Amino acid sequence: MDFKYEKTLRFNVGNRLKGKSYLKPGDERYLLSGRVIIEEKMDGRQAIFDTERFILCTEDLKDRRSVAYRIPARFAVFEVVDKDVHLFVPRGEKKEVVRYFMANRSLLPPQLSNGGIFLVPLIETGKFTANDLANLVKDHGVSAYAMNPDTREPSFMEGIVVKPDRDLLTMEQLRGKIVRTEFLEGMTSEQLRKSAGLNEIDRSLFPNGLR
Repeated sequence: MDFKYEKTLRFNVGNRLKGKSYLKPGDERYLLSGRVIIEEKMDGRQAIFDTERFILCTEDLKDRRSVAYRIPARFAVFEVVDKDVHLFVPRGEKKEVVRYFMANRSLLPPQLSNGGIFLVPLIETGKFTANDLANLVKDHGVSAYAMNPDTREPSFMEGIVVKPDRDLLTMEQLRGKIVRTEFLEGMTSEQLRKSAGLNEIDRSLFPNGLR
């Protein structure tokens, strides 16, 4: 299967930033016309892996970037493609695929088998306006896994990714994201210096890694 995970564009909320790509108004209206799934946007490097039946789209969280994490495994799975039917799998099935591979790590590519996988956190499902989403990012705030590297207290998530509810819609690359104001404005050199290093992997965080 020839597969490429297309870039996730931003919702048209708040101030538009130069050099960033935004959803067309018509695409934004269409995306929000039905039920959506809202997942936490995690700050890593995209890594896509091909297994016998599934394509696993992940964030490689080994290195700290602008967010420090305490996570149950190195790779956060944010999308799964079923190659037999060329479809994204729905959230519930995605959870089962991750659970299956966790129990059968020998079936994973070596890098995933060694680093381990977990599922990106689910925040909400339902119907929302763009303003609802912006308020959710502002009010929800705290990440499932981000931490302050100095105090080790829970910290803010980078943002959210919004996609069609895969139980209702088939293969579709239309999705959008909203990034918290702190990250839109950019991190200071001091913050970036403190974030440098490796994220912390804590296996005791399972089964949170499957919620």
